[in-house]
Amino acid sequence: MYKDIDQKGFTLVEVLLALAISSIVISGFFSLVWTTTKAYENGISFSDNQYMARRAITDIEKDIKAAYSVEIPTEAELFLNKKSKGKRNAEIRYRINKENDNLLRNSIPIAENLKRLEFKQNRDTNGLVEVKVEVEYKGEKYSLSTSVFPHNARP
Repeated sequence: MYKDIDQKGFTLVEVLLALAISSIVISGFFSLVWTTTKAYENGISFSDNQYMARRAITDIEKDIKAAYSVEIPTEAELFLNKKSKGKRNAEIRYRINKENDNLLRNSIPIAENLKRLEFKQNRDTNGLVEVKVEVEYKGEKYSLSTSVFPHNARP
């Protein structure tokens, strides 16, 4: 058998080794891309939950501070009566629309994905109103709570 020393090319073992190494590198790259995408989606979901909870708490808190009367008929419902300068009294109702989990201010949606809304008024502390909000989206939950004095009950 005669071997030609000037013959150029790769042996089968070299080709298979290069293919195996390339496969490992490419699968590692796609794994990194998938993990990064999932982390980004989770971050967006958490950020959205925070925004919705803060939006709900901020709007409710602002209205309670301006309210002259507060009524809590059920744990998840709030009625407020605000006096406006030169205008008739404004009545505001907060509740969750169970069909789509939107927080409604009167009949206008102001926040989405609310799973829990809780109001308590403590008469022992000059009418302090406690508000708790829980938002859930894609299995991620975020809760916020605050305590607010109505306009006529500030210490």
